[in-house]
Amino acid sequence: MGNEEKGETIVKRLGRIGDCVIIEKTTPEGKVTRGATCGSAEARNALAAILEGKLLLEVDPKVILAEPPAEPPAEPPAEPVTES
Repeated sequence: MGNEEKGETIVKRLGRIGDCVIIEKTTPEGKVTRGATCGSAEARNALAAILEGKLLLEVDPKVILAEPPAEPPAEPPAEPVTES
């Protein structure tokens, strides 16, 4: 997600849940606050209900973006053919 500087406060987008954008603000003093900006009161209430309930946080290996496989090393250039 992107970062955006407002004055000296750094605003970082952490992600999105439904119609809400999760943000993190860091002040010049290093104080960090997290919050959400939602498109409607219904979206805000839905996010609040999610956060108030029990959450099961898992890591799904199928979703993790792995490093792309390294390209195979290029073959060395063929030696010039010399007829003797």
